Amino acid sequence: LVTAYLVLPDLFVRGATADFAGAPKDWETRLLAYRINIGFVLLFLAARHSNALKAARDRALPVILISGTVVAAVAIFEFSFSDAWNTFAVETLQTNVYRFEVLDTVPRNWTDVRSYTEIGDNQVVRPGSTLFDPLHSAFALLVPLACGLELITRNRARWSFLATSTVAVALLMTNVRSAVVGAVIIASIAARQKAGRTTANRVRVGTLLVLALVLLAPVAASSGFSDRASQATDTSDDSTNAHIEGFWNGIRALGDDPLGRGLGTQPGIGDRFRVE
Repeated sequence: LVTAYLVLPDLFVRGATADFAGAPKDWETRLLAYRINIGFVLLFLAARHSNALKAARDRALPVILISGTVVAAVAIFEFSFSDAWNTFAVETLQTNVYRFEVLDTVPRNWTDVRSYTEIGDNQVVRPGSTLFDPLHSAFALLVPLACGLELITRNRARWSFLATSTVAVALLMTNVRSAVVGAVIIASIAARQKAGRTTANRVRVGTLLVLALVLLAPVAASSGFSDRASQATDTSDDSTNAHIEGFWNGIRALGDDPLGRGLGTQPGIGDRFRVE
């Protein structure tokens, strides 16, 4: 179905109107969107169901967890020593110069790569780590978190306890509420019965999750996450209003274009190629 959108961009999508430029016609935009929309799905399905990839999948778990721990450690460092991280990113890595000269984007602040959120009267750093974006970092950390919990439930690699805890702490520090909900879902799945998970291991994981909730509570408070989570029902909060408005805009968009607006119009690809 997605291939049909790639080969015949106007088959399911309405033509250009006064408020819609039509589906992108250039191959570069559509091919990159195609890879993201379907390539990763095929890869994940293959990794999940292919017996030939089972050994490779098992070897990949600790590798993914280690790489995720690096991202998490940088996030914790950025939250704790944000000025030092910002100086390193701006002056040493010259991240904003790269964005301008290579990615052809204008940085929102040439001297600061950090993201912030307003919680009460305080401005709190939301670490973006090596991805320089708290949203991207938070959702990227969900994958190593899942790998770490899987290793723990299978009673493999004792170091995975520390690595998984590091990822969980960094996830809270990003202050991305939807990603934390994802983490809760992953944790609940990790504790369920499944082949390769003994009852004793699952009981141990359940106990560890309860202990983690207790130990992570101070982190949630100090990072501002607990206050930010409480703002989810506060209609006077700008972020909450933006989410509500975005939700209803999405509902209206589904009504206007139930079959979509074409490959390459989604966030990310559409932003990169300036799709209207």
